[in-house]
Amino acid sequence: MRTLDTSSRLPVRVTLAVITPIALLGLGALSADPDYARLGDPARLAVLAGSVLALVLLRAGWRRTVGGALLGLVLLALSGSIFSDELLQLRGERTELVVTAAQRGDDLVCVLRRADGTPLPHDVLHDCVPPAQPGPATPYLVDPAGWVPPAYADDSRLAGPWFGPAVLTAFAGLWVRVALGAGRRRPDEDGVRRYAGATDRLRGA
Repeated sequence: MRTLDTSSRLPVRVTLAVITPIALLGLGALSADPDYARLGDPARLAVLAGSVLALVLLRAGWRRTVGGALLGLVLLALSGSIFSDELLQLRGERTELVVTAAQRGDDLVCVLRRADGTPLPHDVLHDCVPPAQPGPATPYLVDPAGWVPPAYADDSRLAGPWFGPAVLTAFAGLWVRVALGAGRRRPDEDGVRRYAGATDRLRGA
């Protein structure tokens, strides 16, 4: 497989370090809206695959390549849910919703409507939590702009404000470190090359 020349590695490393986390986080926010998930999810996978391939072409080594792939997977998996949680905690409105139907399969899926009967964007909620069953009105956090689905207002899985972004920032920082270090010559490699060159000259003499 063809690799990148040493002279061209620095701009590629910097671009990779900056673009990959921004793209993964941005597409994760896009995928938080179920209407755009079919577009955002494949795009995120393509970004991650391209970034890992770039690490291979940069001769990052198997440890950095595997580490970068794992960090990318974490950013891919967490960005959408953390964005949804933060958005609901920042601007979500506590609203009484009624569960009109619930079906248990791989996860619990329920259909919601407002207690007053007004339309609700994204009225189908996956991975519901109790009390996700038909019955009286229950408080949910609803995004007034309708970007993300509602969440049960007393859901203990909702982390505190800014905790999620701090986690994503930490993983993005680790990715930057991996990408900037990809393909960088170590001092001992230069020493080995100089030693090999001197040995070749002595043999030629």
